[in-house]
Amino acid sequence: REEEEFREQRARKEEEEAEAKEERERAERLKEEEERDKKERAKIREEQQKRAQEAKEKEERLKAAKLEAQEEEEEEERDGGRAAQEESDSDAEKEKKDGEEGEKKAEEKEKEEKKEGE
Repeated sequence: REEEEFREQRARKEEEEAEAKEERERAERLKEEEERDKKERAKIREEQQKRAQEAKEKEERLKAAKLEAQEEEEEEERDGGRAAQEESDSDAEKEKKDGEEGEKKAEEKEKEEKKEGE
């Protein structure tokens, strides 16, 4: 009878040890899975931050390019306005000169006609 109790006790002990071992292994697997998940989430978060930073930089480059294009357009408009003004000034100067020359010729013609009339 003692031998039977001893065997039952030993069987229970072995069973408890096996259960404890199984529980430790399960806990270890869970811990490893949690570590992998944690690393994976960190990796995903890092990728998201990287994409967000790239998007922000792209947006800044686009804004800068748009601003530069706008400045160039405004400069072209100013230059075009300046060129048109210069052309207009040049035309006015030519007309003035032509008018003065026409007046001189008319005055000379008048003088000649007076001389001929005398």
